[in-house]
Amino acid sequence: MGYRIAILHQGFVPSYRKRFFELLNDRTCNRYVVFHGQPPSHTGHVAASGPFQFSNVRVHNRELRLGKYSLIYQPVVLKVLRGGFDAIVVGHEFKLLAGQMLFAAYKLLRKPALLWGHGYHRRNAHPLARAGTGVFAKLADGYLVYTSSGAAKLKRAGLSSDQIFVLHNTIDIDSQIEAHARFENASLEPIRREFGLRPDAHTLLYIGRVYHRKRCDQLITLIRRLNQDPEVGAVDLVIVGDGPDLKTIKASASDLPNVHFLGEVYDTDKVAKLMRVATAMVNPGSVGLAVNHSFAHGVPVVTREHSLHSPELDYIHDDRNGFIVAGGMDEYVRAVRGLLVNPDLLTRLSAGALATRDQLGLDHMAKEFDCGVCQAIQRYHGPGAAIDRSGCRPDPNAQANGKG
Repeated sequence: MGYRIAILHQGFVPSYRKRFFELLNDRTCNRYVVFHGQPPSHTGHVAASGPFQFSNVRVHNRELRLGKYSLIYQPVVLKVLRGGFDAIVVGHEFKLLAGQMLFAAYKLLRKPALLWGHGYHRRNAHPLARAGTGVFAKLADGYLVYTSSGAAKLKRAGLSSDQIFVLHNTIDIDSQIEAHARFENASLEPIRREFGLRPDAHTLLYIGRVYHRKRCDQLITLIRRLNQDPEVGAVDLVIVGDGPDLKTIKASASDLPNVHFLGEVYDTDKVAKLMRVATAMVNPGSVGLAVNHSFAHGVPVVTREHSLHSPELDYIHDDRNGFIVAGGMDEYVRAVRGLLVNPDLLTRLSAGALATRDQLGLDHMAKEFDCGVCQAIQRYHGPGAAIDRSGCRPDPNAQANGKG
């Protein structure tokens, strides 16, 4: 029999996290129970739809707005404390009040409490959150950190290497890789016609939420500047996604017939088709898991250098699989233009994107997550109970790992 672990992370189950939780429960003898509710308002986040093939408890999140900040409370504290869980994994975000309360309770009860997150707070986070990041992390029995840069920050904060587990945060790129293979040699003209794109145009693609941190207004500036460059030729911009700034961005592009808004697209084949015709993924603002998505299809990513990025910025290696452009809009336009007019550069960066995707499998993330949890729990049973980093093996006699 394995351990029972409660997970409270992000307050909800994002659509991109559903497969991870399924895989996590499939590959181990442990039972992970995910507590989740609706996404925070005013964020543009989208929750995955059920039914879920992993153990989960649906709760009604309660939200308190404090100016531009939100506090989220999930009424599950007593349920978790009475649930017989061997450990708890909570998000690093201070706004998730139930997670922080349970983290403190588990520490008082001398039971394993782990954190799952970036390993730091961004500069635009509340000052108290930024100040408390290191202190909070050092209290954890293990930190499941998204990427290597977050791990480095945790080490500088005083955590030891055996407390840190680098997950290489990702999405289910296996299905994307399969879709890439299906459309890799597909004719471009029918795909362009399907999405209303011009047959002779370059295609720039944006996939993500449309809100202030993504700086989608700069995409409109980008396309206007490229439209004025006769050497570039025709360029279409496709924006996939929704969010609180979508109406404003649409209005700013109302005179640009070469800007296409497709809304949210979850169909794997449709996304693969868009990737097939895309020259590059363009995101002047905060990059996130769309980087993984792009690299699954061999599409380079062009972003700008600033402090807004999510940890997935680590996966972009400048001039190898994309560009992280220093400077202002002039420099950003110049970098994108270079891909449009230089086929050899595009070929080289596309090959680099495909090479990077091999390091971003979801199975590694699930394995490292489970390993970190197992090690944190077994430290409480003394050194004789230590396990290797392969983690637990599935129990063939278990009944579907308690899925519900």
